[in-house]
Amino acid sequence: MTITTLYEDEISRFDSIHHWLQHALELPDWYGHNLDALWDCLSGCIALPTEIHWVAAGRNDPNPDSPLPAGDSDIEQKLAVQIAACISLFEEAAEQIEGLSFKYIPRSSFGFQPLM
Repeated sequence: MTITTLYEDEISRFDSIHHWLQHALELPDWYGHNLDALWDCLSGCIALPTEIHWVAAGRNDPNPDSPLPAGDSDIEQKLAVQIAACISLFEEAAEQIEGLSFKYIPRSSFGFQPLM
């Protein structure tokens, strides 16, 4: 079984969340950078069995277990929606694709505590 760990903190190093996923999951050059294309790759391009771990970013927000980044900017909110959609897709794919498993690891699992 292959285990791939996705570190959410690395998203900012890429042009988009889908460029990050393409790199981290070693998706093909023709990957379409959208949720439909991600589903297609999960169901047909990655070697199975595979376990994908999504490690939450080390952000400082009042709800450390939330997959949504804190922040008021439009860019941060757009990224928050994209992160939530990708996590939801990974969870659904793990239920439907034999040999694929997914685990979301909240930052509180690493002992992070929000600053008050």
